[in-house]
Amino acid sequence: MRWALLLMTLVTACLTSCQSLAPRSWDLPPGVKVLPVNGYDMAYVERGQGAPLVLVHGTLGDFRTWDQVTSSLSDKYHTISVSLRHAYPEHWDGRGDDGSLSQHASDLAVFIRALGLGPVHLLGHSRGGTVVLFTASAHPELMRSVILADPAPLMNMLPKRPEVQAAMDQRTVLIQSMLEHFRKGDVDGGAATWINGISGPGAWDAASEGARTVWRANAWTAKTLYGDDRLPFACADAAKIKVPVLLVTGDKSPPIYGYVQESLRPCLERVTSVAIPNAGHGMFRANPQVFNERIGEFLAEH
Repeated sequence: MRWALLLMTLVTACLTSCQSLAPRSWDLPPGVKVLPVNGYDMAYVERGQGAPLVLVHGTLGDFRTWDQVTSSLSDKYHTISVSLRHAYPEHWDGRGDDGSLSQHASDLAVFIRALGLGPVHLLGHSRGGTVVLFTASAHPELMRSVILADPAPLMNMLPKRPEVQAAMDQRTVLIQSMLEHFRKGDVDGGAATWINGISGPGAWDAASEGARTVWRANAWTAKTLYGDDRLPFACADAAKIKVPVLLVTGDKSPPIYGYVQESLRPCLERVTSVAIPNAGHGMFRANPQVFNERIGEFLAEH
């Protein structure tokens, strides 16, 4: 009987802590690590030493999104850039419904706990910023500070004004156009539609081949944009975040991201805002020097 109880205990422990029992169907690039999180192997890359800084990419992104940031900030910080569920190195075809914002926020919280590094600085961009927002609200004890770079919109948080609704309608059309390209097999056309729409005309052509490679690899993760903006989240939820928060935007970012920050700012107890000059939504690619300087200054204070 004692052996049976011991065996049951070991099996239970494996099911809870060794959650990814099925083998991965994709290979890991050199230097990439994984942590089993909610039944999925989350890939991540670590650099440097010091206080931990976890970086969360947005739509069409993965851990490689942050290379220009981590190469700078890892001089003083332990940077951990993570790929959310279904992002590269997985080659996702869009099947399944487990790539929601709620799922990603749950995954991120478990991932941070599994790192075992204590409270972290947490930086998220675009949809990744909204994942960070949900995670920080639900698990404030895991946070040392929060950085939200153009977080994606949530309908019930936005100001109720005609120009705001017009901006949301424009974003919806952009998403639909991108996904229609993908359904037709036109990955470059779809990715270019999105990148030019949020970062300005010509942004796709002006980007490095490395950036375009990342966007192509994560094309179908854009599917998760549908429905995310209607998840319930209120000012009271944002107010649960008591650590310092930095809101970042580009001075050329689309208006919708300004409306998002307008709605968040009054809800946050300790909030600072900064605009990156000569940059749109992809501000850390357009002006990496200033972006890294502003992030570094904020981290040094907290």
